[in-house]
Amino acid sequence: MSEEVQKIEVMPNDKVVSIKVSGAFLSRVQSVLVYVLSNFETERIKEAAEKIQKQQHTEPWEFHYETLAVLINDIERTAREEGLTEVKDVSELTQEESSTEETPEA
Repeated sequence: MSEEVQKIEVMPNDKVVSIKVSGAFLSRVQSVLVYVLSNFETERIKEAAEKIQKQQHTEPWEFHYETLAVLINDIERTAREEGLTEVKDVSELTQEESSTEETPEA
């Protein structure tokens, strides 16, 4: 009896795909990055950023940090290039965040 060969669909590393991303999704990705970094002191995060810039990072969390930072930067750059960004006062953002936060129901 022959074994059944399992196959999966993959995207080759040298291929590039275009996707549409909303501002809400970008906020979620940014929140994931904040969550990943939340266990580290500011100085350790700065050291990791320097290692990433020099491509000398070795710890798994540093690779995840780099992946999310690249994704966020690419989304933000594309949004700017496509004229989809706005300039807002920081106080406006704080007000928007607090008005969109929902309180959990008991």
